[in-house]
Amino acid sequence: MDPSLRDALDLIQQAKQALRESVVQMVMRRNRLEDEVKRLELLLTDLDQKAALAEKINNPGLAAEIRREAETRQGELQRARDLLAQAETEAEAAKVRLPE
Repeated sequence: MDPSLRDALDLIQQAKQALRESVVQMVMRRNRLEDEVKRLELLLTDLDQKAALAEKINNPGLAAEIRREAETRQGELQRARDLLAQAETEAEAAKVRLPE
């Protein structure tokens, strides 16, 4: 085989491998963001329960503090969901571009 043709085939194989690796990285990023969204959702549920309990035991100051924390975490959750949606789109688009 012609050496220049062999070099071209090697470059193609390297590019395919790099593309596969980038897809794996995108899927891993999406998975990490999914985990982060789930963690924040559980945290918010826990904070809501704690705020309700603080109100039940007649501690409105603590309940307000917990609700402020929940508001902050709600913002984090929304940002994580936005990043997750973007990561899902990117991962799916990258999968489609993979050569057979």
